[in-house]
Amino acid sequence: MTADYRFARRPWWIVLHVLVLVAVLVMVRLGFWQLDRLHEKQDLADTLAAREREPSVAIDTLVEPADSTEAADELSYRNVTATGEYLADEEVLIANRTQGGLPGYWVVTPLRLSGDEAVAVLRGFVPLAVGDEGVPVPAAAPPAGPVSVTGWVQSTAERGLLGGSDDRPGTLERYNRLDLERLAEQVSVPLDPVALVATGQEPATDGDALQEVPRPEPDLGPHAGYAGQWFLFALVFAVGYPLFLRRQARSGRREGATDG
Repeated sequence: MTADYRFARRPWWIVLHVLVLVAVLVMVRLGFWQLDRLHEKQDLADTLAAREREPSVAIDTLVEPADSTEAADELSYRNVTATGEYLADEEVLIANRTQGGLPGYWVVTPLRLSGDEAVAVLRGFVPLAVGDEGVPVPAAAPPAGPVSVTGWVQSTAERGLLGGSDDRPGTLERYNRLDLERLAEQVSVPLDPVALVATGQEPATDGDALQEVPRPEPDLGPHAGYAGQWFLFALVFAVGYPLFLRRQARSGRREGATDG
């Protein structure tokens, strides 16, 4: 018995055809989007691995305060060193951080490299109770005089859709994110457009209140699995819907023959 597809030209069915086609295209697009995210994370993982193996270089040979943010971003995760004196009175805290399961702050202190250049040093993490004592943080005071710092480069943090804004007047003691452009407005020495995340320092900071901020760990996440799921859903719709129409057409033909 041949199938009768005339029903499929009715307005309601045409709308259903379009909806199914759009659904398939959307699912395919979501699958490729997940693959794009996977490739981005793979590129980041490769960059982290390569940069960790590179030798350290003096940060003032790589960047200067006049450099653009885009140029500075290319230095992310580079191993660097810096020598100078901390501007302890200009220390700030980055709020809403967590480490080791504890909420707290990042402690960021400008390090004057010369008379016309400074770099923001992310010296470490402190729990809420320690950070709430005030700025500069008494329990994590930086050493006075010349210091040598080793670490890696962190670029400025872009504001997310739901992130808090630091666009407030005056001198800020607490920031919502590592906004180096905003921080530069209140530091007394021209500030580099990147930060140095400290992994070592001579002489060291007294006490144990300050915890080192670890490098990001490569994590490819579940994107490959999600992509496979979206492609599978698209295949089910693309194959299943024509089969559904065929069954409807044959069912309609049988009903017509019975009525006759």
